[in-house]
Amino acid sequence: MNAGMYGAIGVKKEAAWCICNAMADAITQQKKSLVEHGAIEVLAGMLKPQHNIKESALVLVIEGLEGILGIYGKAGSMNPYADMFEELEGLDHLERIQADENLSEDAYNAIIMLMRKYYDTDDIIYNNGEEGGELLTAKIDTNTNQFAFGVGGINNTKNNNTSNNNFGNRNNPFGCSNNMNNNRQIYQF
Repeated sequence: MNAGMYGAIGVKKEAAWCICNAMADAITQQKKSLVEHGAIEVLAGMLKPQHNIKESALVLVIEGLEGILGIYGKAGSMNPYADMFEELEGLDHLERIQADENLSEDAYNAIIMLMRKYYDTDDIIYNNGEEGGELLTAKIDTNTNQFAFGVGGINNTKNNNTSNNNFGNRNNPFGCSNNMNNNRQIYQF
């Protein structure tokens, strides 16, 4: 493991390859032993930009991580290995790699699946780059079957079919009088 963390790049790649192969066939106790000796550090280190690993190696590292992170279960449960990988900036490296436009669809999907499975990425909300924003939801006016986006609340719909001004309303947007059936449902986005 020492060579995988501090050796030359070629040695680091070989160490990562060995760890990933071991994860494929190891039992849980063997996987835990490898983690105790630095397996997560080696795999997270391989994702650093300076290593510029090929996609085939990337997918292999993701499979190795899957073997390690799967020991403690999916997102939502206590997973010290997922926390350790995140603390080692491995998750940040995966997000950087995933944003690469030249990344193949297979590699992209492998990263997304790992992140969704172990990190609840669908539930993380960012507000100006900071985690912890809140979800915005639109209210639906049940009378007009339209969205109300906090612009003074839901319109008063008792007089929606006629307009007292030249600007119209939701059912008659141009303020025109016509013989069209104004009771139809209109969906506006």
